[in-house]
Amino acid sequence: MHESDRTAEEHGSELRVLVVDRFPIVWHALKTPLIGNGLAKSVDYASDTGAAYRKCVDGKIDIVVTDVTVAEDRDGIRLCGLLKNSARPPRVLVLSSTARPDFVASCVISGVDSFVYRTADPELAISAIAALTGEGQPIWFVGDSGKRLPKRDSSLDVVAANLTGREQEILSLVLLRLSNDEIAARLHLARQTVKNYVSCVLQKLEVRNRAELFTSPFGTGYIESVESGSYAR
Repeated sequence: MHESDRTAEEHGSELRVLVVDRFPIVWHALKTPLIGNGLAKSVDYASDTGAAYRKCVDGKIDIVVTDVTVAEDRDGIRLCGLLKNSARPPRVLVLSSTARPDFVASCVISGVDSFVYRTADPELAISAIAALTGEGQPIWFVGDSGKRLPKRDSSLDVVAANLTGREQEILSLVLLRLSNDEIAARLHLARQTVKNYVSCVLQKLEVRNRAELFTSPFGTGYIESVESGSYAR
């Protein structure tokens, strides 16, 4: 048995972590302190989201650490959505190479439990994993200013589950105060199509208009914190 594995067992940790990243160095950087300090029993690795999903389907992974994009645009976020709909969903930490506000918003809507931008000290990523075991409030860190976002409301996940993938994407952009024209240009859709999507989203969220949406749980807290400048482009 490897010495680090004995250390984890001696500390009684049963936490099983899966790191999903193109570069194994990220896995090694997390595995050493997690195992060595007895925070995790195992730290597995997957180089793509398909392999990661297959490792998680048996329900033996407790925490998944992934980037926003592993191999394809936002595939890490899509992986989170799939895992959150599984029989035994793991907690998900996005250790992200980008803190673009639209990406952060997509993470929120997809049910990500914690977010750490990679400009943070390495210790913060370890603290974020520890927090997902119940040892403190989930960490949302989106920039070098050091500002952390408030804990997400778990009830939002239930509402978001009723939205289609496109509707979630539209919602994330609306929350960032983009107009229908701006959303249409970004997503290469007709303005009327965007308008129809927005109306459908507002109806599902049981709000009458954008102004009411912005004062709802979806429009306050973490999204406003992202907009306030606590991120790096």
